[in-house]
Amino acid sequence: MPGGTAAHFLWAIAEANRIYNTNLIYRGQVLCIP
Repeated sequence: MPGGTAAHFLWAIAEANRIYNTNLIYRGQVLCIP
């Protein structure tokens, strides 16, 4: 697949973003719910 390295790099960033956003949402729920 052409550009495989770049595609993998972008996928890694997207995956990291997804995990980061999930952690933010989880922490927000824990902190906001009494």
